[in-house]
Amino acid sequence: MKKDSIKSVRHLKENIIEIVFIDGKQQVIDFSEYFAKHPHPQYSKYENPELFSKFSCELYFLAWGADWDLMFKYSDLYKGKIC
Repeated sequence: MKKDSIKSVRHLKENIIEIVFIDGKQQVIDFSEYFAKHPHPQYSKYENPELFSKFSCELYFLAWGADWDLMFKYSDLYKGKIC
């Protein structure tokens, strides 16, 4: 998948984002389950909605943090699989 395969990403609320892909497919993903299954200070800090809303689209990833503390491949996001 190319970087431009994502048309838009929007923080909806808490730990939920909406992703619209260039082909029209939409995914609404709640990351709360991921945080519950992967307790670690590097990840858990993004449970804070203010920090969670500060993501960036990097190469083939949706990432959080200057050093990519947390990242998910576009291909997994397209499938709706993050855990």
